Amino acid sequence: MSQDNTATQGTNATQAGVTRQDTSTKQVEIESSRAFKKVEAKTFSIAPAGVFNAVVIEVAFIGTYTRTFTKGKETTSRDYEFVGFAFKFIDLNTGVENIIYSEVALTYVDGSRLRGYIDGLNPDFKEGDALKKLLSGKCNITITHTQGKDKSGEAKTYANIVNIVEHNKNMPDVPVDRSELQYFDILNDMAKIEEGLNSKHRWLIQNKSHEYGSNASSVDAPAPAEQAQPQEDAIPF
Repeated sequence: MSQDNTATQGTNATQAGVTRQDTSTKQVEIESSRAFKKVEAKTFSIAPAGVFNAVVIEVAFIGTYTRTFTKGKETTSRDYEFVGFAFKFIDLNTGVENIIYSEVALTYVDGSRLRGYIDGLNPDFKEGDALKKLLSGKCNITITHTQGKDKSGEAKTYANIVNIVEHNKNMPDVPVDRSELQYFDILNDMAKIEEGLNSKHRWLIQNKSHEYGSNASSVDAPAPAEQAQPQEDAIPF
């Protein structure tokens, strides 16, 4: 019996020691998190310019935004619902996988960017087909770089998708796993906005959309680096 008691006491002592050690480690972690340290900002790499095979890995209905048009001395405004896309592709020069984001007005008229996306991704798309069917679609995109300035006046280089055509069978494809595919609808999916929706489109919804932006606590906060991709149908930041 004495041996059993001794063994039990030794085990308890060991367990207590582990508990004290774990508590001590957690305390150090807590104290460390409260101590100032310099953290370098994450470097944002602009999407490379060129022509690439790409795959749509995100289709997201990101809400309503106001666009302003100026013709001569007359300025008019109109509200549009916008759809966000994410295209994954490989830079053939470096072998590095990239993602470029784009937003287009939800309008199907001839000459609209969304109509161009549909024609390039799925020429057989029929009237009544859901845009969700474009997810995982293959295409060939042309990206160009343009020079501009941000709100502070600092010079910036922007990557823009200027053309989308059918997938080029003679060019390498980018591998995509089903887990990378993301479909989002602001009307139904706000509960999962943090579960995979990219930071650019998440920021737009929370800070700029008519549905949520007017009530956001950080309306005037700067957009994340991925934002730097103005488009013809660009949402006015």
